[in-house]
Amino acid sequence: MSKTRSFKRAVIEYVVAFSVIIFLLWLMALPYLNMRHEGSRRFYNMNNMRQHLIGVHLYTDDHEGRFPADIVTLIEGGYVDPDGTYFASEDDVALPDNFEGMSREEKSVWLAKGSFVFVWPTKKIDEYPSPSEHVLVYRRHTEVEGEVSVIAGFMDGHVGEMSEEEFDVLIKRQGEFEDKVLGGQEGIEK
Repeated sequence: MSKTRSFKRAVIEYVVAFSVIIFLLWLMALPYLNMRHEGSRRFYNMNNMRQHLIGVHLYTDDHEGRFPADIVTLIEGGYVDPDGTYFASEDDVALPDNFEGMSREEKSVWLAKGSFVFVWPTKKIDEYPSPSEHVLVYRRHTEVEGEVSVIAGFMDGHVGEMSEEEFDVLIKRQGEFEDKVLGGQEGIEK
């Protein structure tokens, strides 16, 4: 009977030891899994941003180089698919079911809750000498380690990721260009 009891005790000790090892391995793998999740979210947001940029470029092609007044103009004109989750927040929120029935103001208010920030230019596309440095849309993105980066979509259609400091310098330069070179005029006739 003592052999049976010691065998049972040994099995229990092995199961407990095995469980502890599995738990420790899981704890070691957790940061890696979080990094993979962040990488896929970043990729998802960059692709959504590209969809916005394609819509903006289609709009400017159809409107003699003029930019849309806002994102609602792109949606109502059919340049951005309202059924996609192109307005991704941290929770990947899609447009509400009643979006089509909302007024223009209600649509604007709802879209302002999103995580993408639009920087609508005040001039025609051909009036910007370096479209590869002019931001149209951006999203601040927190990394796993707590570092903040920015995913930005540029006037020439490319999407890039940069540090928050680099982005702030770029936006400041962009504002100075708008004020000095273009005269800082508000909007253009549509």
